[in-house]
Amino acid sequence: MRKLRIFIAGCGRSGTSLTRDLMNCFQDMYILNEGPYGESPFSRFRDFTNMERNVVIKRTGDCWRTLPSLPDDIDLIYCVRHPFDVMTSTHPLTKHLRKYHITPERWSSEYHALRELKLTQPDRRIFFLRYEDLTHTPNIVQKKISDHFGIRATYPFDTNSLGIDIFTNSNGKWQRQSELYNHLQTIPHRFRSLLNDFCIEFEYALPEGYVVGSAITKEDLSLLFINNPNGLEDLKGQPFFWMGGQPTVLDIYSVSPGRVFIYFEAKAGPSNRLTTIRTIRITSESWNKLVRIRPGKVKLEIMVQAGENQVAFEVIEQPIVPILPKSDMRPLMLGVLNLQIMH
Repeated sequence: MRKLRIFIAGCGRSGTSLTRDLMNCFQDMYILNEGPYGESPFSRFRDFTNMERNVVIKRTGDCWRTLPSLPDDIDLIYCVRHPFDVMTSTHPLTKHLRKYHITPERWSSEYHALRELKLTQPDRRIFFLRYEDLTHTPNIVQKKISDHFGIRATYPFDTNSLGIDIFTNSNGKWQRQSELYNHLQTIPHRFRSLLNDFCIEFEYALPEGYVVGSAITKEDLSLLFINNPNGLEDLKGQPFFWMGGQPTVLDIYSVSPGRVFIYFEAKAGPSNRLTTIRTIRITSESWNKLVRIRPGKVKLEIMVQAGENQVAFEVIEQPIVPILPKSDMRPLMLGVLNLQIMH
């Protein structure tokens, strides 16, 4: 009997690691678990010839770049999860960079890659594994995997003796925690149609009006999204973030072109204490300017076009303290509290 090459793919925080570990519960399996994260590209299958066991590989974080070219002799388990749980999940590897591990850009890249794979390989049989099903009814999912691939179980998923725990408490956290739901309201509108397509395909529900209503209920002037490399935080009940390093980008929607004002309270960051003044380069599609910001209340004037605008803010000064207390390596140059935009 031909030995299987099974590739596990899917967006981060969708159960790919759990699925990889649970594949040890089947007979005749070799799980490639190399490197610090147990991930490898599917090109590693080339190194396995005359296989005595089935080989399982979990995808790397940039697998979406090559997924559409997955060879047809490699079987695929594709893990999916409600995108709201995916995009409000934290990860120890990136918690010093941003609050939530998966950005809308990463999520959309993963889904676009899956769509391209299905388009270019219409006859491919893909085993779609819903994370929610795996955590709530693990043995039913195990039976479906057995039937799909023709493999036998050694241990049941739910009572395995391998020390693999299955938890359900992370499912639907966005429905129980207002902080998470508020974050989801900041996802740019350009991603929401794709979110809707994904949820229809994999039978997930979105809040009423999240997609259709988003384009209708825009105000004349709206801050749609803050893309900040250092993450978004909450300080005494008010929105807060640190600028520094890579630019911070605001997605601003305006019904008409003209000038708008940005208000916030500035705080000098701990990564450079030589001066409390920060020089900021503000850039949009057709203009840029430099401004000097001191701690305290700030009012900035910018120009916008009708429609959606992306306005980048970059701190010119460089950090001189590479590592802050609690091993925080983020370049915390300028704190921004309660940012608002107004005509």
